[in-house]
Amino acid sequence: MYKPPPNMENKMAKVMIENKSSVALHGLGVGKQTPIDVDSAGTPLDKHWRRRLRDESIEIVKDEIKKEPKKKALDKKEEE
Repeated sequence: MYKPPPNMENKMAKVMIENKSSVALHGLGVGKQTPIDVDSAGTPLDKHWRRRLRDESIEIVKDEIKKEPKKKALDKKEEE
């Protein structure tokens, strides 16, 4: 599986995919969802997910998952 360099990890987009096939794919059970890394065009970085997307075994359910702000940042905002 593709592992981005540590300095690029926060800059990549994520999308939620769902397994639409009748069998488990790469550890993802039937009907289950998982987030995956994509490039700026929305293409999965992992070659296995690119292939499954092409043969329509998986489907992108939710575009670009937004990261939750860190808890410390929330605590500081509440104090002000």
